[in-house]
Amino acid sequence: MKTPALLAFAFATTTLAACGSQGTDDGLVGGWTRMRAGTTEVRDQFAFSADGSMTFDENKPDARAEEDHITGPYTVSDGVVVATMTNTNGPRHTRVTFTYYANDTLFSPNALRAPAGHDGIVGVWTGGTKMEDLDDPSQPVVGGVLTGDFRADGSLRWSTTPHDGSPVRTHEGTWVAESANTFRTTASGVSDSVVKLVDGQALVPDDYVWQRD
Repeated sequence: MKTPALLAFAFATTTLAACGSQGTDDGLVGGWTRMRAGTTEVRDQFAFSADGSMTFDENKPDARAEEDHITGPYTVSDGVVVATMTNTNGPRHTRVTFTYYANDTLFSPNALRAPAGHDGIVGVWTGGTKMEDLDDPSQPVVGGVLTGDFRADGSLRWSTTPHDGSPVRTHEGTWVAESANTFRTTASGVSDSVVKLVDGQALVPDDYVWQRD
């Protein structure tokens, strides 16, 4: 099975074990839609039910055979979803673990948190996702741990620790505020990115946000 579009994150990914009951009571339950940039056309959608099932559906009018349509059960705990999924693009079973943030209006499955605390954007933020092939455990685990160390002097370090055992990758750079809660990051070896501090709790990529239906 090809890597689902929901894993094509702007950042690298993380391993976070989660346990908990089906469903969630922190705002995740419901439907979430992302529009194609600059249009009124749906790009993709998530749906999380209170009974512990989820779906993810892409919309590719010019390439229907390439669309991901994913279903499966999920559990959630402490801002981490663990979902066991099948995709219409292939019969394989995949377990995906990812951090997220949701509030009354938006959802991002690529949210970073600062567990040791932060002062605005200044702090050490972690988050991401991991994907495991349940039908063939010999396949490498996709993803890794992402850490963003935002310092008060405007310097920045991204660190990614891949799950496949390859070396840690680090990228030194800088960050600058574009508005009260929007920041542009520049780092060697990676593309510039814009991130937003949402509700003073989560750091999310500006272009990786779904709106509540």
